[in-house]
Amino acid sequence: MKEENQNQTNQLENQENVSIEDKAVKEIEAVEGDNALDDELDKPIETILKNKNKWYRSKVFIVSSTIIAIVALIIIIPFTRYKVFGLFIHEKYTVTVIDKQTGLPVTGATIQLGNKKYVTGPHGKSVISANVGNQKISISKKYYSNLTKDIFVPFSQKQSENLSLVAIGRQVSITVTNSISKKAVSGALITADGTVATTDSMGKAKIVLSANYSTVRGVISGKGFNNLNAEINIGSSINNSFQILPSGSVYFLSNSSGNIDVVKTSLDGSNLTTVLAGKGTESIYSTSLTPNRSWSYIALVSNRNNTKPCLTIINTTNDSSYVVDQTNGTYNIIGWDSNDNLIYNVRNDNIPNGSAGQFQLKTYNASSNQINVIDQTNSQTSGTNMTSEVFDTINLLPNNSIIYSKSWSGDTSSFKNLQMIIEAVNSNNTGKITLQQFDQASYGSFISSHLNGPETVVLWLYPLSSNTATLFQYSNYKFSTLTNNQVINNLYSMPSTYPLASSIDKVIYSSNVNGHSAIISSSTDGSSPKQLALLGNTYSTYSWFGDDYIILNNNGNEFFIMPAIGITDPSSLIKISDHL
Repeated sequence: MKEENQNQTNQLENQENVSIEDKAVKEIEAVEGDNALDDELDKPIETILKNKNKWYRSKVFIVSSTIIAIVALIIIIPFTRYKVFGLFIHEKYTVTVIDKQTGLPVTGATIQLGNKKYVTGPHGKSVISANVGNQKISISKKYYSNLTKDIFVPFSQKQSENLSLVAIGRQVSITVTNSISKKAVSGALITADGTVATTDSMGKAKIVLSANYSTVRGVISGKGFNNLNAEINIGSSINNSFQILPSGSVYFLSNSSGNIDVVKTSLDGSNLTTVLAGKGTESIYSTSLTPNRSWSYIALVSNRNNTKPCLTIINTTNDSSYVVDQTNGTYNIIGWDSNDNLIYNVRNDNIPNGSAGQFQLKTYNASSNQINVIDQTNSQTSGTNMTSEVFDTINLLPNNSIIYSKSWSGDTSSFKNLQMIIEAVNSNNTGKITLQQFDQASYGSFISSHLNGPETVVLWLYPLSSNTATLFQYSNYKFSTLTNNQVINNLYSMPSTYPLASSIDKVIYSSNVNGHSAIISSSTDGSSPKQLALLGNTYSTYSWFGDDYIILNNNGNEFFIMPAIGITDPSSLIKISDHL
């Protein structure tokens, strides 16, 4: 029985091996033929199966190589290459459209590519996105003949197409200049009768309009300029010249209504608008208006609450206003630094006379809406005698340094051990340093100061025992002693203010030259001075307006504007308005 079972097991194994062998034989026979079959039958079954796998790999390699060869052939041949890749690859392609007659760029031409539309810009250019290969585009513009063109878009955006349109209307010449500087305005957009043109670097443009009209109403606009409604004369021999006004508003005080109002106008005095109407409680002597260097914020000190003046900020972006300091007292605006910090000091009338903290030196940051107290005065009482500290001088320099001094007033017998002081601090309330101290008992005067250049302050005081002043100078962050007392006499011929440009790299000031007022610009350190104008001696600098224009004050109650590049003819000044 045991022998019979063993025979059955061997028989099953033999059948399985035969089945595997038969299958392998059939596959080899179908491929290799009889000769190969005879060779294979002499080999073990493992070798037969291994050869079968090699055949499969060889077959895959042959098929893959064939596909790669076909793709390579398609890529090598340009016609088939662009036909295939044009189905899914896009490239950017520059199209420039010019007027065939004048050679000038055509602005506002429509480029049609399939269902996509593009419009040419100021230089007649438009960058289209197209499938690579051969494409057809159409160009059209009012008063020009339509153009259809076959283009070839390669695998690169370096290639471009220059196309010419033929005008079927009348070529009209237009010149646009800046009404303040009288200089050409480049890139001004002229829109009229459903078509557009753009001025070149010389402020000139050709616009094609219908010959059926003698005039056409249009609009001239430009970045940084107010729009101008213009009547354009149509005629090949007519040159239409227009002046456009730089955009922006000047804010000032006016009492023409009977109250002291904050008003604004365009730079030529037009479009007078009341920003903040007076309430009738304002006083001429306690009302002031101080713009920052970019005219984005205006500091207003005025009595609008029937009590005492307060500090109000006007945001010129939307002409909103908000009170930031309501200290009951007297405000003195020092100026704005280059980071929109307003520096001012205030006497607090709610604090008893001579008490500590009655005077404070403060900064207000328009961006963060935060007030910081830089310093305040002290007081001292000895028996019935009281001495109080006061701020003598405060100077803000273009480098954002504040140089100020303090001294004491009251019973001189109490001055012993009290110190007069000169200090420097950054307008962001950092880097505070004491520059010099003096025994108050040895000096019989306050500390005086005057600017001796945009970034130089001279300070002096007189000892009790001498008529010769003790002088010091602060310049370029350095404090030093001066010995020449004649400096004081020369100081009062120096400007008292040096308004800082919006770019914070230059200042302006006025200086007396042979009885005239010379308007001068220089670097913030006073180097490279340049005379911009020579005017009557009643003119003085008020502020920059951006970096391109300067606002002047005449007789203390008239605003004029001039280009920062300078003028040679005083009559070219543009009056903005009278002001309070």
